[in-house]
Amino acid sequence: MKSLFTIALLFLSNSALANIELRAHYGQLSNGPEDFNKAMDVLVVNNPDIKGPASIGGDLVLVSAGGYVLGVRHETFAQKVNGPVTVSNNPMTASAEFKGSRTSALLGYRLLNLPMGYLGLLAHYGVGQKLEYSETLDNNGAASTSKYTISKEDSYGIAIETGMTYGFLLIGGEFGYTSFKGKDVKDQNNGYIASNGEPVEFDLSGPYFKAMLGFVF
Repeated sequence: MKSLFTIALLFLSNSALANIELRAHYGQLSNGPEDFNKAMDVLVVNNPDIKGPASIGGDLVLVSAGGYVLGVRHETFAQKVNGPVTVSNNPMTASAEFKGSRTSALLGYRLLNLPMGYLGLLAHYGVGQKLEYSETLDNNGAASTSKYTISKEDSYGIAIETGMTYGFLLIGGEFGYTSFKGKDVKDQNNGYIASNGEPVEFDLSGPYFKAMLGFVF
């Protein structure tokens, strides 16, 4: 990770700074945590599945005159699902919530870096992630909530980014693939959620997109 920043800083130090971009974005991950969903179905029959969650976030990006990109990104994820379930042959209602956040370092290169727009490659590497899952089971008004922590997360990915600028205004998009995994899923009693005797991953890896709106200085 240190070498990644060293290379990026060398790129930027050898080229004049062209601009600074502040960007807000809305995104969508395409895949949900399939293995986790299957493991929860064993505990709670027909447990509502977590799908690919939406995200909102922001970037601070430095772009050199030579087209090199260095930045930082923070984004949050959230999703709520509910539905009828069965626990020990008893019909109940389940309400589940997934939420998380991720902070990533950005490094890229713009193949086209023009006053009116850009097209380039962008890599991201997670430097801080947090994932949580909770579920409330309601049996005719008698409710109980279980909370799950997800640790040992790691994430990285690569994307194509493109955008148009209109004066100080920037409108853009990003399309790529991310590896985004949490390897230790534990309940409030510190017990692992397992499938076939192995701890289950909370894996959100897959294609994603982001729509962006921001300012160029």
